[in-house]
Amino acid sequence: MYNSSFSSDLECLKKDFETNKSMILYLGAGINGPKMLWNAVLDCLVRNSGLSINEQAYIKGCPNDLQAAILKNILGDQYIPIIQDFIYSKGNIICI
Repeated sequence: MYNSSFSSDLECLKKDFETNKSMILYLGAGINGPKMLWNAVLDCLVRNSGLSINEQAYIKGCPNDLQAAILKNILGDQYIPIIQDFIYSKGNIICI
């Protein structure tokens, strides 16, 4: 798992590249991507959160950036893999 230090992140990325590890490049956080795609990612995260129906409804009523922060906290290390699985399941998606 990468830590919050940019230098350390860069070193981990360099090591992954040198060992031919499979990678996907994300540009941006996704919040500025197509709203429909970002909403679908958030829905997927909510479904995988383990929260009750009432808790899910409450979170869905929050602004998208707050939803993402809450779900990242709840899902921990599973946050990114869930997003990756969702995006990979949709085929090649290019957002400009």
